[in-house]
Amino acid sequence: FSEIGAYIRQMRDLESMDRAELAEQSDVSVGYLNRLENGHFGSPGMENVQAIARAFGYDLIEFLELCIWLNEEMNDDACDSGP
Repeated sequence: FSEIGAYIRQMRDLESMDRAELAEQSDVSVGYLNRLENGHFGSPGMENVQAIARAFGYDLIEFLELCIWLNEEMNDDACDSGP
């Protein structure tokens, strides 16, 4: 869960959304999103994660499942690009 910032960044990229847009839609500050995406939170608050999930059009469970899928994809890509 501590890597959720990387997944949020990926989701923003997939949706062609900048931090300001996500901040506005989720009612979470741009500064918070910046710190979250750069790994400056050990574990972000669930209320904020839920608000971010809703901004992307997901409920919390769907969003967390998507994060798990993205994690698996990232790990598969890392293994595929080995030596």
